[in-house]
Amino acid sequence: MSDVIKKAIKLYKDSKKKLGDFSKWSDKQVLGTRDKMRKIARKNRGKWTLDLYESLQLINKESLKRKLSQKTA
Repeated sequence: MSDVIKKAIKLYKDSKKKLGDFSKWSDKQVLGTRDKMRKIARKNRGKWTLDLYESLQLINKESLKRKLSQKTA
């Protein structure tokens, strides 16, 4: 697994551990983490792991549930 992919997964897991459930995250925290993970994912297509895919899906679902975009932050 690529170091960059590991870093993205660690970013998500550390944020989740520090902030707890998504309901406790601010909109800016959701968008910031989501955007960092998306950027890494785009640059490393084909190297994704199941962990990266699942964590990206969860944070994307949360941002859709809150109807977040860069303009709302």
